[in-house]
Amino acid sequence: MARKVSTNFPKRKAIFYDSDTPTTRYAHPHPHCAKLLTQSTISCTITTFLSTSEFLLNLEQRQSSICRMSMNRSHPSMPQGPKTVGSIADASLLDYPYSADECEIVEFRLDGLLRNLEQVRNVLIKLKASQLQTLITARCQSEGGLAPLTSEQRSQLIGGLSPLATFVDIELANLAEMQPAADLARTNGALVVASFHDFKKTPDTDFLRDKIRQAVDLGADIVKMAVHHNSLDDMHRCATLMQEGHPIGISLMGMGTLAPVSRVLYSQLGSLLNYGYLGNKETAPGQWPASLLSQAIRTCKPF
Repeated sequence: MARKVSTNFPKRKAIFYDSDTPTTRYAHPHPHCAKLLTQSTISCTITTFLSTSEFLLNLEQRQSSICRMSMNRSHPSMPQGPKTVGSIADASLLDYPYSADECEIVEFRLDGLLRNLEQVRNVLIKLKASQLQTLITARCQSEGGLAPLTSEQRSQLIGGLSPLATFVDIELANLAEMQPAADLARTNGALVVASFHDFKKTPDTDFLRDKIRQAVDLGADIVKMAVHHNSLDDMHRCATLMQEGHPIGISLMGMGTLAPVSRVLYSQLGSLLNYGYLGNKETAPGQWPASLLSQAIRTCKPF
């Protein structure tokens, strides 16, 4: 019988040892989509997808020819006001009837869609010809990722699909290491979002300011900060932070019980990317359905 070993994220994953080779079973946001993936399976899946894709890109060979571009608010895809992002981490939603009335941007969580990369690419191609924008990310496990992707694997996924995306999201903690993928995305015309997540608390304001400075220093176009609100004071501090002048686009959102009201408030204060979910399952605690969030943002006037 498999021996279960406790982990830091008991609700998201558990590691099983059936033999000498460890594998990881994931509790997908939708239980019927639970997957059993080994590291070798992940590597094979990504390599096969990229090798058969016209978007195969060798990051090491391209790195020397890429000049890092600084954050540019005049970029044609740069949001000039709050936008609603509809998030997808479940393959069953790849056939979803996307609509601009529900969200202006569709996020594809590649860490939850590894078995469906060809379909993801086809959907991105379809949406590129529509009025909707797209965002791709391959989240690391320490910030809520659904698969044990290495930085190299995440770079391959983001670099390989970046020609079809409007935005790419890379965790701020990994952005320096994954800078070749970010540079490649910029060369392909995408905007770079540097993200930070804290699922337990709202860090102090100086800490959040430091995250903003780090994102600026690394050349990101937008910094995204998702933090758990445990009190009204947490929300007040973040609202105050939003009203300070920043040399970069800001996307800020709360998680937890106060998440719904915080997300509308921060959009009124200028948060550019505001995340809701498509389908019937949230991808972060306290998310609105994207359609309701979009309606609320359009109804509420900027503060």
